Amino acid sequence: MRNHVWGVLVMSVGFMSAPCHATPLSDAWHTIAAEDSRAALALIENNHPGAAPELGDATFQARLALAKAHVVQRLPRVVDYPAYAALMSGLAADFQDGHIWSNALVGAQIIRSSGILLARQNNQWVVGAQQTDHGEPDVKGQIFLGCDGQECRELGCAPYCPV
Repeated sequence: MRNHVWGVLVMSVGFMSAPCHATPLSDAWHTIAAEDSRAALALIENNHPGAAPELGDATFQARLALAKAHVVQRLPRVVDYPAYAALMSGLAADFQDGHIWSNALVGAQIIRSSGILLARQNNQWVVGAQQTDHGEPDVKGQIFLGCDGQECRELGCAPYCPV
């Protein structure tokens, strides 16, 4: 039993220390938008009466062609949820048909972050990871003393503050 627990522990550490290759979030939103817009256009082409060429609805056919062109034009700019929602809403609006609509069920949230992740080392808070913007200094490994003019103790970090 003891060897089994030790083996599981060693494997867990191995998994946690293995490098992760994350897909950028912008790539994920682009992929989702590409698939959803493709599916929406296929659904319309296969099910909307105006899409049937034999019915001779030239206006709808022109709107379908315009919607496809707009998707091709707009898709490269989809990097986040607001851009995804704009693409899908624009696709629906291109048809000018009350039966075709896109109604987002969630709203976009803007998360503001300092770009640092704190970690505990030797009874101190240090910058364990950092996402830097252009020109920002690399502070990874530095001791956390405070934020926005507030000392560490004022932020509720006591008794772990070095000051």
